Amino acid sequence: MTQRTTIPVRPAQVAPVRVGRGKAVHLGSLSSVTGPDGSPRYVAAWCGASGSGDSVRAGEPITEPITCRTCMRTQPRPIELINASLTGEPTTLPHTGLVVPHTKLRVSDIRRVPGTGGTRARLMLGEHFIGYISSTVRFHPVHGAWIDTNDLAGYAAHCRTANGRTLNVHDVLGALVREYEAAQRHAAPAAQPDHVNLPH
Repeated sequence: MTQRTTIPVRPAQVAPVRVGRGKAVHLGSLSSVTGPDGSPRYVAAWCGASGSGDSVRAGEPITEPITCRTCMRTQPRPIELINASLTGEPTTLPHTGLVVPHTKLRVSDIRRVPGTGGTRARLMLGEHFIGYISSTVRFHPVHGAWIDTNDLAGYAAHCRTANGRTLNVHDVLGALVREYEAAQRHAAPAAQPDHVNLPH
């Protein structure tokens, strides 16, 4: 008789999350596999914080922002992404009409790449620089960003066009670039001083 063994499969992780009360804080992770309503799911883990006991069981939805100082210090960018998703409000971008779950993710600058004829857009998460968007609308994370296209896919899943159509990562990144370009074109010119002709 042969005995069947099962190998536990660890869900894909995107970021740690606070799941304790007061000073007794354990951290787990948010699984990239969300629930039916799109809410993040908790997977037990340990960050070295003191205290005992979890207040959320594995597989339950997470709704609290991350407040663990240890993890905010060691992984600020993914935590900002998760917190923005939990606390941000859906916003319609003024130039492209793209509806985004929050406005933390944005393009801050576009520059030409010498010798290639292409451009490179800086992608920011709040005040954190997380990578570039190339001319072919591909995301290139900076070293140590802890954010990749899987994380951006979670953001894109909550984006919609003005008529409600869902988008993929390529579409969303392209829209963010166009939003920045349109904002630059529509930026008010610097105020010019009034010239008053005085009699000599």
